[in-house]
Amino acid sequence: MPAFESLRLPTATVRWRLDGPESPDLDLVVALLCAAGVGAEVIAPARAYRLNGDAGLLGSLAAQLNEIPGFRLDYEQPPSDRVSVTTVLAAPRQYRRANVVHGRDASPLIARAIDLGLAVESAGVMRWRITGPTSMQAAWLAKAQMVPTTDVLARWGLDGADTVAAEDAALPLVSVVLPTRRTQTDFIQRDENGDLLRVVQTEATVQ
Repeated sequence: MPAFESLRLPTATVRWRLDGPESPDLDLVVALLCAAGVGAEVIAPARAYRLNGDAGLLGSLAAQLNEIPGFRLDYEQPPSDRVSVTTVLAAPRQYRRANVVHGRDASPLIARAIDLGLAVESAGVMRWRITGPTSMQAAWLAKAQMVPTTDVLARWGLDGADTVAAEDAALPLVSVVLPTRRTQTDFIQRDENGDLLRVVQTEATVQ
C-alpha cells in the first residue's frame, strides 16, 4: 500500500518505560513517581514499569536516570516482531474483562474488535485496551487467532457458558430513594438598607 506509507497521524498517548536492576533504588524511583502523580503499570516485576504522567517531569528524570548504569527511562516502543495480547481482570465496572493489544501490526485485530462492537481506547503508542462482554471478546480473539472459542476461554480459566455468563452479568443497580423534604424560613434579619443579615431555615421530612 504505497499510498499509505507516508500517512501520518498525531502521536497517540505516549507511555514511558522504566527499566533497571531489581534493587531498592528502582523501588524508590517507582514509589516517588507514584507520589508525584505518575501512573505506573508493571511490565516485569521489580525490573520494568510502564509510566504515564507529565512529560516534563519524566523527561527531566530520564536525563538523570539514563546516566546511571543499568537504568533506562525512555518512550515505550511497540513490539515490531509480534503482536502482544494481554488479558486482564479489572475491578468490576461495566465489564469484568479487558484485553490489551500492543504491536505495530495489530491493526487487523483492532479493526475486527470495532467490527464486533467492542470498545477500543488508546493505551499508548500502538497499544489499545479492548473492553466488552467476555463472550464477545472470546469470539473476537478466537476468530482473529483462528482457534476454537473454547481454547480462548480455557486460557482465561473459564470452562463453560455458565462462567462466561457470570462475567457478563450486569452489575446490580443501586437505587437510592430519598424522602421528600420541605424547607421553611423561620427568621429573616435585614439591615437598614434591606439587605439580608441572617436567615434561619428549618428542613423537615414530609410524611
